[in-house]
Amino acid sequence: VYADRIYAVENNQFKFKEASDYIAKWNGKLPIYVVGPPFIISFFMEYLKANNKKYDLGESARVLTIGGWKRHSGEIISRMDLVAKCKEFLGIKESQHRDSYGLIELNQLSLECSFWKKHIPPFADMYTRDINDLNSVGKDNEPGRVAIIDPTVIAYPGFLLTQDIGIVEHEQECKCGRCGSFIQIIGRAPQAEDINCSITLDQYLELSLIHI
Repeated sequence: VYADRIYAVENNQFKFKEASDYIAKWNGKLPIYVVGPPFIISFFMEYLKANNKKYDLGESARVLTIGGWKRHSGEIISRMDLVAKCKEFLGIKESQHRDSYGLIELNQLSLECSFWKKHIPPFADMYTRDINDLNSVGKDNEPGRVAIIDPTVIAYPGFLLTQDIGIVEHEQECKCGRCGSFIQIIGRAPQAEDINCSITLDQYLELSLIHI
């Protein structure tokens, strides 16, 4: 869906200089989207800081994070700190940062609007189950284990009970002008394995760099 692209991580190497030069090449010509796990985007902002590089990407730019905010070391990446870095070095507003929620097993991806509400796509549905009794369906606007129904999955029944604790709101109106359902992730289930795509990539890159 992008007119052009570059990968900031390739063959286990961070290519931040190439990514920075790429932004400079297209800035002012096309909308710039910076997409990736929070820890890689944070590293990229540190690279820009160390090399005294700042951009003003304008209103059309977006920073899209996906994959989780915890590193494999247990460190929690602060969203507001990352947004502040992006504001300083990319020249974007808070509303131009959008987080997302999805699982590799499913096709749905719940993207945030400019008010940081994660909108569940209309072809899928989410609800919660009682944290203490998974046989009972949870209530809207109350924390519970997130369950997802995605009818576009054809490899197996498109239902998944996640390890995430969240709050689901149905049939709501958002300040952005859209109506529908929202998901807010607030944590992980007790005794759940602390793993996601971002943590897996973080571990893999660290191990790869150690062996290089």
